[in-house]
Amino acid sequence: MNEDAGRISIDLEELMIAMQTHNYEMTWLLDLHTGDVILAGDGMVNGVECDLDDFLDNEPERFRMIESIPSSKSYRIMEAFVDSLPLGQAQNGLRQAIEGSKPFRRFKDALLEVEVGRDPWFEFERQTYKKICEDWLESEEIEAGVVFQRTEIEP
Repeated sequence: MNEDAGRISIDLEELMIAMQTHNYEMTWLLDLHTGDVILAGDGMVNGVECDLDDFLDNEPERFRMIESIPSSKSYRIMEAFVDSLPLGQAQNGLRQAIEGSKPFRRFKDALLEVEVGRDPWFEFERQTYKKICEDWLESEEIEAGVVFQRTEIEP
C-alpha cells in the first residue's frame, strides 16, 4: 500500500510566508486538494477577480484558513536566537536592539553590524518556522509531505 496516498505536497516556504504575513486585508488559505497556498483579498483570489465568500462556499471543506503567527511569538523567536548566541558583543548588540522601540527593524539592522551576520539568523528562523508549520499541519490533522520548492526568497 502506498503510504503517501491521500497526502498532499505543500511548499513549506509558501506556508511560512503566509504565517509570517500580517495584513488584515488579505487572507491566506491552504487548498487541501492541491497543497497550494492561496492569497485572497480585495476581491481577488490568487490574482483572479473573485469574491472570497463565493469561492469558499463552493467547496468549504477544501480550504483551511492559515492564521498569521502573532508578532509576540515572532519576537520570542528573535529572543531565542539571541539567547542561542555565545556571550559577547553580538549577543549584547542584538539584545539591545530587541529591547528598544521597533525591535523587528532594529534587530534586522543590528544583524548587519554584528560579526555573527545574517546567515545564522536566517537558518535559525527558517528551522523555527519549519517546526511551527509542521506543528500547525499536525494540529489541523493535515497529512502532507512538505518540500522547499523555492530556493531563494526575494528580500
